[in-house]
Amino acid sequence: MKSGFSVRLFIDSADPAQWARLAKTGLIHGATTNPILFEREGIDAGQASKIELVGNARNLGFHELQFQITGLSDPAAAVAAFMAVFETWPEGIVAKIPFCDQTWEITRRLDSAVPLTFTTGFAATQAVIAKSLKARYLAPYYGRLLENRQNADKIVDDMRTICQPETRILLASLRSATQVASLAARGHDTFTLAPAVLDDLLTNETSEAATAAFEEAAQRLGS
Repeated sequence: MKSGFSVRLFIDSADPAQWARLAKTGLIHGATTNPILFEREGIDAGQASKIELVGNARNLGFHELQFQITGLSDPAAAVAAFMAVFETWPEGIVAKIPFCDQTWEITRRLDSAVPLTFTTGFAATQAVIAKSLKARYLAPYYGRLLENRQNADKIVDDMRTICQPETRILLASLRSATQVASLAARGHDTFTLAPAVLDDLLTNETSEAATAAFEEAAQRLGS
């Protein structure tokens, strides 16, 4: 059963240079980030840096920017640090919360107006929780599920069935454009993709060659 929503593509990166490059396509709904991306891409994860990233996202016309709540050993401090950033753009910032022992303390402390993405999704049972807490998104790690030799397609399909229509399944950890197309063909419509996977989705060598042939013919005709 289709959700009725249009496709949403997120860039899974904290690098504003990658944001700007791919925002030019007009296809990017927003950006998702996490501590590993900040570290891998060499982006400062401090509060001032995140607030600067908020400004970049807004200037690029993004609709959403997702930051993960960290410092979970002290839930009160973790929520306070997140809220200081959230308040700079309450219309666009989404809180990412991983499934762990502190999940419930974090969600209890968060203002009900904060939209939620539950991340580290690995089981359809987690969809029941995400829907119960009225999360905006549930993010299963599709590629990791495959690599763990689990039935990734059934798990994410079951998540979607459970969550519709309140919570969207934000498919993460995708390795190729082929995986995106396969999931979209089954009705999935929300994806967060690394820049390399977005590049894979946006280009096709055969199409490029056909376009070049058209352009060469046009030049020969003098048009």
